[in-house]
Order: sequence, then structure tokens, then C-alpha cells
Amino acid sequence: AALGGEGDDRYGKVMHLLSFLESAMSILSTSIVVQLGEVVVGLVASIAASSKSVGGGGGSGGDQSVTAQARMAGAAISCLVAAVERGDNNEYDGYNTNTETGEEDGTETRQFASRVLASLLQLNIPTLGKECRPAYARCLVSCCCALIASTADGVADPASAAVATKLLPLTASTLVELSDRDAGVADATCAELGRWVRSCL
Repeated sequence: AALGGEGDDRYGKVMHLLSFLESAMSILSTSIVVQLGEVVVGLVASIAASSKSVGGGGGSGGDQSVTAQARMAGAAISCLVAAVERGDNNEYDGYNTNTETGEEDGTETRQFASRVLASLLQLNIPTLGKECRPAYARCLVSCCCALIASTADGVADPASAAVATKLLPLTASTLVELSDRDAGVADATCAELGRWVRSCL
């Protein structure tokens, strides 16, 4: 069922859980982070799908529900940002290698980043509302930076390089559209574009 707005008890519980997950991403093992991240991607997809039916509802109740869903999508995407960005600065001993696969965190994180990037680009996230657009822009850039880092650092990761080659042009055009669509989030989007450019230097 669609959320009734910020006064809905379910909204508060989910937002509290997402805030906790965002904070916890930096101290969990990579395998757990990836598993949780896949669940969060599913949540974002579910919000995007349900917003299509809510968006046409009209009335103040419908407006409140749309705003609540946009903010929830933003919080979920912020969790994904934390999951992607923690791969390069994880300082916890014992978490640097996936004991089941033997892969280093960087490889698994890049593979996860490529899946997140592809999933978010397929979803029409910007139409959910301006509340989620800054987080959306940051997540796209964070995923791209993770993929680009594999090439810049000389890491042999053909899969990441292939995803980067395929999706970077679409990502760039999406970020430009975000800036044009809403002046209120243009500054945040431009800042993320600048971060992306610096990562390529």
C-alpha cells in the first residue's frame, strides 16, 4: 500500500531504518553491504513503481504521499552512496577480503557499483520529486568514480571498464538533464559533476 504521508507510522519506521543502514554501511563487511544494497535497490524500484499510481491521485493526500515517497527514495539512494563509497576507505581489519570468494573489496564493490548504476539509470528517478534528486546525482557520480578508479589505478577489471564505457555517456546526459530540470537542485548536481571531472584527472 502507498504511504499516506510523513504522518504515516510506516514512513517514520522506514526512514529511521534507512538512516541506520546508511550509518552502518562503513563498518559492515563487503558481502553484507552488497546484500543489503541489493535490497535497497529493490526498495527504490518499488517506490518508483508505486509512485506511478500515486502520482495521478490528486488532492493534498496524494501530494503528501508523493513527497514522502520522494524523500524515502532519497534516503534509500543515500544508503547506496554509502555502500559504494565505503569500498575505497574501509579500514576495518578482516573485511578487506571476501572469505567466500577470495575477491578483494574493491572488485566486489565495483561490481556492485556497476549494478547500482545500471539499475538507477533504468528507473525514472527524477520524476519522483526534487527531494530525491541530489542523492540521485551523487549516487550516479559515486558509482562512476568507483568504476573509473579501476582504470586509473591500473586494476585489471575488464568488466568495470566495459560498464563504464557503456554507461558513462548516459550518466553524463542524465546529470545535465537534472540540472536543467530543477534550478533548486542544479547547484548540487553541478557540484557532483565537478567531483566526477576531478576523479578523471
